[in-house]
Amino acid sequence: MQINKEALKILVKIIKDGDFIDSQGPIGHTPSEFARDVKVNSSNVENILGINYRLGRENIFNMVKDKEINDLELCLAIMAWGGQMRGAKNGRLFFSVSQQEKWLSLFNNQRNNPFDRAEAYEEWLKLGPCGCGPAYFTKILFFLDRNRRSYIMDQWTAKSMHLLTSHSSNSKNPKITNGHLPRNNTPENYESFCAFIEKLARELSEQCNKDINPHQAEQIIFSSGGRPPGTWRAYVRENWPVRT
Repeated sequence: MQINKEALKILVKIIKDGDFIDSQGPIGHTPSEFARDVKVNSSNVENILGINYRLGRENIFNMVKDKEINDLELCLAIMAWGGQMRGAKNGRLFFSVSQQEKWLSLFNNQRNNPFDRAEAYEEWLKLGPCGCGPAYFTKILFFLDRNRRSYIMDQWTAKSMHLLTSHSSNSKNPKITNGHLPRNNTPENYESFCAFIEKLARELSEQCNKDINPHQAEQIIFSSGGRPPGTWRAYVRENWPVRT
């Protein structure tokens, strides 16, 4: 895939100006509040009911290794961190008992065994609509991947990929519909996205003369929302949809 030099130049300037985030702090919902809102049986998630503060990425990486935290608790923490909506069509559906029966064994297997990121992505797709689409189950892959080579493909990182790559050279860019990543994004789309994140990290490291790893590159292009938004987020908003 080819990097769009004009967009990359803008991103490099943002980094050199110091107007970027490559290490998020605590974000999302508090796990205790989230667990209550999605109506999970409290007796199954006692370890996180006392976590009444928002978590950061390292908090969750530490929870992955903590065997006192069961799979349901860990998944709740990930979704709370990711800000999953808590309504009947998303969070409450995903954490309903009937849906837990579909995905908990997959979650446990990926938590405890190494996996190929594209194959792991496909396994989540095969579950069908369950209240958790690609923008959210790639958060699960991000935290469970022992090799730390799975990245979060949400609307902001996917839109950034579109802006930062040449469309003529890459037909496997993630599909985006009405600001969301639909389920017709294939394992090939996800593999292409992850390869892009790794390539971007190398490009940014070279042009900014500093070590930028793929996790940092992903956070840089995610940028930040709010009022005002981060400089890169504002650029993405202003230039979306991509003109071809």
